Amino acid sequence: MDDLFDDSEDYGADGDFEIRGHVTNLNATSNTFKLLGITVDYSSAEFVANIQNGSFVKSEGSYNGTILQAHEVENEIDDNRDENFEARGTVTNLDTTAKTFAFHGFTVNYSGARLDAQPVNGSQINVEGLLNGSVITATKLEDGDPSGNGGGGGGTHNNGADGDIELRGRITNFNTTTKTFDLLGLRVSFSNAQLIGQLGNGAFVKVDGRYNGTQIVAREVETEIDDNRDENFEARGVISNLDTNAKQFEFLGFSVNYSRAALETQLANGASVEIQGIYANFFVDADEIR
Repeated sequence: MDDLFDDSEDYGADGDFEIRGHVTNLNATSNTFKLLGITVDYSSAEFVANIQNGSFVKSEGSYNGTILQAHEVENEIDDNRDENFEARGTVTNLDTTAKTFAFHGFTVNYSGARLDAQPVNGSQINVEGLLNGSVITATKLEDGDPSGNGGGGGGTHNNGADGDIELRGRITNFNTTTKTFDLLGLRVSFSNAQLIGQLGNGAFVKVDGRYNGTQIVAREVETEIDDNRDENFEARGVISNLDTNAKQFEFLGFSVNYSRAALETQLANGASVEIQGIYANFFVDADEIR
């Protein structure tokens, strides 16, 4: 989901792709396994997992229509959630009557999906849902064009302190009247969010939404198990005030230190990037930038 994606790639038949499921057909010689029937090549992947057949994992990478070239493979708890798929790519063969379109070689049925963007042939879109065989039953569609001009009606980015963000932590100052709470010192508004699980002070949650420089306007708030992972922050936005000597820059109003980060893209002022790392007190210690 880890809902955010690399803005520098060509999202035709190729694009960022994330699936969850049980490992089958593990082959340590070819460095491959199958997940939801898709062949995953993990030869270049970062591992947060000790995989074997039957392991429940999340695999994230680039899919070319045949093989998922994994960037990361991570063990997860099988929490029986309906969603097991998230990817960004191009809409083709749109059928607005049947509420379907073609996407990465699969058929997407969006009849029951929450539409944060309308699918249009040729537009970039982000799809979340349930993959079963060759059909994705979408639960949410979002604008997949980071410029905000993808034709999906997803709005514009102001290239300032505004961007997609995902945080994990424990709720404080939970207020059912204002529909807000605090998370890692940031105010979260959940008035229009999809809520999954029982919220309240002390609950450990993942929040997915947009940060406007003042608060996070949540799209989804979901309770999770606190697995004590270091990373609690993932966001997409624009670099400013890049200091290559100090290995720091500004991002969504936060200061980012990238001295120990894995860089999968070129850093430059004005560049749109995705960051994963550890957040505290308006400071991000980046693990990965792409």
